[in-house]
Amino acid sequence: MKAHIDFNRYNKKIQLIDKGIYCYFKHPLYLGAAISFIGLSVGTRSYLGLATVWLWVLLIVICGYLEEVKLRKDLPGGKYDEYAGKMWI
Repeated sequence: MKAHIDFNRYNKKIQLIDKGIYCYFKHPLYLGAAISFIGLSVGTRSYLGLATVWLWVLLIVICGYLEEVKLRKDLPGGKYDEYAGKMWI
């Protein structure tokens, strides 16, 4: 409950960040997680891991999509569409 209150207190204005790694990738955390899941499965030679990694990647893609839908709604003037048009992933 406190985390939710603190988040709302400090999250008054949504800003688009397009510096650092965000000038190359829209969702660097999701990309890193997907690469880590794949690498861990390959590195441990886990067939079960390789079979289930696609489920994790699918969930990451869904989370990224839902986040983009929210950002398109919350950022006025098509700022996010302009930003997303520059990215390939």
